[in-house]
Amino acid sequence: GQDLVVTNGGLLYVYAGATNETETGVNYGALVTAAGAIRVGPSSWIHPFANGLNGGGVLFQAVDVSIATNGGINADAKGYLYEQGPGKGSSSAGGYGGGGGHGGRGGDGFQYQYGGAYGGGTYGSVSVPIEAGSGGGNYTYALNQVPYVGGLGGGAVRVVATSAVTVDGTISANGGLPGAGPANSAASAAAGGAGGSVYIECASFAGNGRISARGGDGSPYSGDPTLYCGGAGGGGRIAINYTSVAMPLGVQFSALPGVASCYVLPGHRRAAWMGSLWFPNTNFLTASITSLDGYISVPGFTTWAPVSLLVSNSSVGFDDNFTLTVGNDLLVAGTNGALVMGPNSQLTCGGNIALTNSGHLRIYSGPTNDVPGAYGALVVVTGTM
Repeated sequence: GQDLVVTNGGLLYVYAGATNETETGVNYGALVTAAGAIRVGPSSWIHPFANGLNGGGVLFQAVDVSIATNGGINADAKGYLYEQGPGKGSSSAGGYGGGGGHGGRGGDGFQYQYGGAYGGGTYGSVSVPIEAGSGGGNYTYALNQVPYVGGLGGGAVRVVATSAVTVDGTISANGGLPGAGPANSAASAAAGGAGGSVYIECASFAGNGRISARGGDGSPYSGDPTLYCGGAGGGGRIAINYTSVAMPLGVQFSALPGVASCYVLPGHRRAAWMGSLWFPNTNFLTASITSLDGYISVPGFTTWAPVSLLVSNSSVGFDDNFTLTVGNDLLVAGTNGALVMGPNSQLTCGGNIALTNSGHLRIYSGPTNDVPGAYGALVVVTGTM
């Protein structure tokens, strides 16, 4: 038939080769094409492996693509190998590994006396993310010792459908956790891999599932995990390029970074950072944000003025020079609840701002010209905060 169907607990493994192409239309290391549909049933999975040294990914092409509940495409830890990739985490003898970077920077390794290795930087396209996540840095207790290896980066999931994509299951390209080390040495302090990429191009998009490109956690050192740890991997990149979308949409999106035990405060400058979420329009943004984790990117979207705003158990960010004007109250709530404003942004609230149940408001100031009254970010609240 014309359809590619993975069902009844079936598994499909695809391994990409290296690619030296730079054009997004041909930059892949393996190609899976169906003349009709690609369908993944319950308890059935496709595992696409990017090339671990080159980052070449797998491209899926079909008329329709559907992912059933409890099935999916799993590219977790199937990206760059440890200490590989454009945003690879670093390491040094006696150093604590830095996390891999991609959509968000990798977190630094931490050792309270001597510092730690730096996390990797960001790279790749926000609107057409097709690159794998970079690997985390190793941890070596001493010279000539076999290292604890860092986590692998998340892979690259790339789906191009001429008609519909429906995600009721899971598509993931999460960064990997640090690996094992020698049995006779101290506990690991290696770093997590960065989240990879998920890029979907289709005429119509729908579903109630989950799409994620999260960074891998850094490994804590057993002596004192608050004073010694490997850095976490940065978040990856997700982009959904649709013509129409079925609303209300139940799909959850996450490009969160991994977690490192040394950085207790969320948003620490040395911790790993969130990745990006790209959409062609603002249909996903409502006055109640409960399913978006990452920095929002929409073409031409630099201001937003909702009547009120609830951010609940989601960490949503707006980049530099963004203006958010909330007419009435702003509420940020929940363990993962965070509103993040980039440098030179302005937040204006016509009512009250309330942070509750571990909710966070994080604002990063930009540089000023050092005149009296100058500021690098502005928060104006009519009521109470």
